[in-house]
Amino acid sequence: MTTPWLQLRIGAGLLALESCVVVCSVGCGPTRPRPDPIPTVQVTRVKLAPEPGGIVIHSSDTPAEVDGVPIDARRINMIHRTDHPGWATQYHGKTYYIGYHYVILPDGTIQQGRPDHCPGCHARGYNNWLGICLIGAFSTRSNPNWWPHRPTVEEMTSLMALCQRLMLKYHIPIGNVRRHCDVNQTSCPGRRFPWQSFREELTLWAMANEANLGNGVAAAPAPVRPGA
Repeated sequence: MTTPWLQLRIGAGLLALESCVVVCSVGCGPTRPRPDPIPTVQVTRVKLAPEPGGIVIHSSDTPAEVDGVPIDARRINMIHRTDHPGWATQYHGKTYYIGYHYVILPDGTIQQGRPDHCPGCHARGYNNWLGICLIGAFSTRSNPNWWPHRPTVEEMTSLMALCQRLMLKYHIPIGNVRRHCDVNQTSCPGRRFPWQSFREELTLWAMANEANLGNGVAAAPAPVRPGA
């Protein structure tokens, strides 16, 4: 029996859509590509953006693949180009539709989405922060049978290494590494994301590298919700 084409809900896209200063794509997903021509739209051009001020962690809320097609950065970019061509940003001569800056696959592979200095479209009010999306469905309520239903060991290892690298590169304080649900009204990345243990390990690392990280006061956090 053919697997039905699943609706990708990457990163609570309605939240991101409400707030994008640039036109970009988040949260719609792998609907089957249609043969309809892509309409002509105005593309926002970005030449200079500020240093990223923080990191927002997301889940794709999808399985690792649909009908044998892997869900990865390239696929997300293609889907968003087809379904939401108006969500686009041109940066240094290239147009990006994917709203995230990084995508981490279940095997731990880290893929670049938008360049670091290209504004994202992944979290209302925080699109100048770096968006990192882990592929998987980590909610205990929605899509409990999709795989991975919790982050793989490889994903978490890569996430830790990526966050540390970005924190050092952009002097990001530990207070500015948050989940999507910490900054917007959403359950993303889901209750099965091991936030407590991840945050504790990252905090210990940040304390040991305090001299190389930002020491500015982080923006007041939104009420923390445990996710779904």
